[in-house]
Amino acid sequence: MRLGSFFSDRSLHPLQMSVSSVHDAFIAIHPLKLVASLPQNTVAPQEDEVPLAPLFDALLAKVRENSSNRHLKATYLYAQLDPDRHSPPILGIVPQNQGIDSALDALTTEFLEIVHELLHEARYRRLTPQQIEEALETASPLGMHLTIRFSIFRNLELYCRGDALATVTPWSLLPWKQKRRVDVPIYRRLILGYRLKQETSDSGEKLSTAKLHLKTFKNIPRNDIEMVLPGTQIRMSWKDHWKAGAPSFWGIGMLLFRIARAASMLALIGIVKMMATTVMAVGVALGVLFYALRSLFSYSNLKKRHLLQLTRNLYYQNLDNHAGTLLRLLDEADHQKAAEAIVAYFLLDRSQSPRTTQQIAEEARELLQDLLPGGTIHFEAEEALRHLAGLGLAVSNAEFWQPLDRRQSLNKLLMG
Repeated sequence: MRLGSFFSDRSLHPLQMSVSSVHDAFIAIHPLKLVASLPQNTVAPQEDEVPLAPLFDALLAKVRENSSNRHLKATYLYAQLDPDRHSPPILGIVPQNQGIDSALDALTTEFLEIVHELLHEARYRRLTPQQIEEALETASPLGMHLTIRFSIFRNLELYCRGDALATVTPWSLLPWKQKRRVDVPIYRRLILGYRLKQETSDSGEKLSTAKLHLKTFKNIPRNDIEMVLPGTQIRMSWKDHWKAGAPSFWGIGMLLFRIARAASMLALIGIVKMMATTVMAVGVALGVLFYALRSLFSYSNLKKRHLLQLTRNLYYQNLDNHAGTLLRLLDEADHQKAAEAIVAYFLLDRSQSPRTTQQIAEEARELLQDLLPGGTIHFEAEEALRHLAGLGLAVSNAEFWQPLDRRQSLNKLLMG
């Protein structure tokens, strides 16, 4: 995979990317702001009609209330697996018939089931092993080569959200050449979860097999997802080998030329040929040794520079780690469920007749396109309507949906 030139110039700094053409299923607007931004009804409300604002406030509170038990369970389970906690895991919360490893596996499985549910609700999609392999095999127009050791992982999960294009200007060796802009496909959000089979070190940090690591990244090139994985090793390209070795080969050539010239001069002035040959042999040996050491140090320094540049850029692209990722995910899942329910109820409430799931999906897409310009929102109408039905705010008759009136809906939310 090629990551190098993506991080080799200041013009490609992650904070200076131009992101466009976003395709997402996540409604990136806070539910309270969403309520305030909804179009006002042009029809005059009836005298005893309940306003939508308090109804949606109650809906948001209900979503938070319904997720409180899951929130408590998820944070409790992850407290046993969090790499940032120094206390040992409390393995008594799971059966221990086959020892500590089995108990840790059961604990990890139970926690990941909750995480998968949260990721789905927050509109992330899982990258399958086949998709990961395809991304590793596909060359990006940018970057350095990395190799991955998949054998070190006991669990490895990658979830993405938000397909977009980042417009960047690759660095060129030719300063007079006109700079060209390249559109690079990226994921706006990428969540990584992994647990190792054996203890290893990554960037000087010792990683334990008893911990489950969670990380959130932004604006990661689709074909360069290996950059976020631990245990990666830089594989130098032919250009890197040339940068490290060309000066040495040139120096050896010049050295040989000068030694040959000096030896010929010695021979000309009558000094014994054996002495000239010895001087030449010693000079060549010392010169080759010097330039070999120089190439070795040059190669090592170039590799370190690549790693340093990669680390610097990931610093800006890393949003959260471990418990921070979990809390962000819990919040995003509640956020998305509430936003989808608000949009679905609003569209049902303003319509004069029952609507189908497809009609709600199309109307929601148009509504969100106006509220969130610059991208395309894929609205999960079926799940949003099922959520409303579960709250008792909407009913379906065959394929048609209609809402309860506002007062009944508010009473359901406050009393239910």
